[in-house]
Amino acid sequence: IGSGDRERIGELHEGALLVLSQGRVVDIDDAVAKHLHGVRQGINLPLRLEGEIVGVIGLTGEPESLRKYGELVCMTAEMMLEQSRLMHLLAQDSRLREELVMNLIQAEEHTPALSEWAQRLGIDLNQPRVVAVIEVDSGQLGVDSAMAELQQLQNALATPERDNLVAIVSLTEIV
Repeated sequence: IGSGDRERIGELHEGALLVLSQGRVVDIDDAVAKHLHGVRQGINLPLRLEGEIVGVIGLTGEPESLRKYGELVCMTAEMMLEQSRLMHLLAQDSRLREELVMNLIQAEEHTPALSEWAQRLGIDLNQPRVVAVIEVDSGQLGVDSAMAELQQLQNALATPERDNLVAIVSLTEIV
């Protein structure tokens, strides 16, 4: 478990196991706490992501007085997990789009596989497009600064309303 009490980190928490096995909030009073390993009086709430239990939030103290706080902490943690999941999906989509652009540039003709790939990403390959190669003079910038500059340019060009297909080709080129 994670805890503000260093002594409890890494310890088995039977209250959390009950939440995981039963899929519900588990209140633990002093009487119950005496019969379970690693447990103190408090409340344990299921932490869900896309309807699946992915963890448990536990707060120590009087269960009834903690319920609202527990729900708030749990809701906040779930929102953070969802935001992280969405950011991961957006980054994955961006990488897939960039990889498609690179394959389109290198391919001599559009293969059915490229067409299917584009379709899965919601890209219409029949839409007329203009290809542009932009060379960025990064001057004396280091690799990290040059890459950051290219990523800013890529983000500006790849906004959804523009429907551009953009890929970073090298430390100095963007297509």
